[in-house]
Amino acid sequence: MIRPPHEPQTIIEKKEHSGTGGISLNNKNNDKIVTTFIISVVVLVLFWTILFMSRNFNITVSDSVAVFLSILPFIIYLVVFGKISEVSGGGWQVRFKQAAERNVSFEPIPIEFLTYRVEPKGYEHELQMIRERMRTRPMAVLSLTLGKRYSTEVLIEYLRVLTRFDLFKYVMLIDTNSRFMGSVCARILLDIYEDHLPRENRWVRILESIEEGNIDHIPGINKTYVMSTQSNIEALEMLDHETRFEIPVVSQNLQFLGFTNREIILSSILKSLLKKA
Repeated sequence: MIRPPHEPQTIIEKKEHSGTGGISLNNKNNDKIVTTFIISVVVLVLFWTILFMSRNFNITVSDSVAVFLSILPFIIYLVVFGKISEVSGGGWQVRFKQAAERNVSFEPIPIEFLTYRVEPKGYEHELQMIRERMRTRPMAVLSLTLGKRYSTEVLIEYLRVLTRFDLFKYVMLIDTNSRFMGSVCARILLDIYEDHLPRENRWVRILESIEEGNIDHIPGINKTYVMSTQSNIEALEMLDHETRFEIPVVSQNLQFLGFTNREIILSSILKSLLKKA
């Protein structure tokens, strides 16, 4: 039986086609191996670089945050070029494709802040009780009431004892109704007193300003604040405008509540976006 002349040609073509596919598949596998190796090396380099920089510049960065920052450039790349549409893990999920197709928007999320308690400056024997509270609940500020006359010796003892706690930073100035009037760094007040040359003029003038209720000329005084009813975005704008690291948060009747900063606000915004993505 004579075979049709076209059959061998067909078989040869199939073999050639099959062979070409095998070579292409091997090349793709090799490319994947090389790409995976390069990405692994780059991520490790970024990870250790971030940790090195954070420790040398006294920036607190956890290992999980460092890992996320290390892989973030690759996630962005994959999203931009349509390689992936979602990332999930650790109980949260972000759908990149859907999020990218929507307009960016922020809801007026109520401001996030760390709650502080107010420790009114009292008599010398009360300082021991305040110090004990600071050891168990360190988030506190010292308040001075406008219109009162304070003893230099007792006030300085308060500042010296409380500034030994890392988280004690501010002295709050309030009126007789406990409404926020301004804040000043406790270290600034202590430095002014311990600077012997101008002490007589500057320190005395500070005490007189508190007694008179005129705090505008107190060195380092800051009257800015955000209300708890404002949004995180508004607080961020205030921080940028005032070029401050953190800012006081007050209630609607101007009662001091605590402090907020960029880290707290950005974390709150990120959590909100992740929940709604």
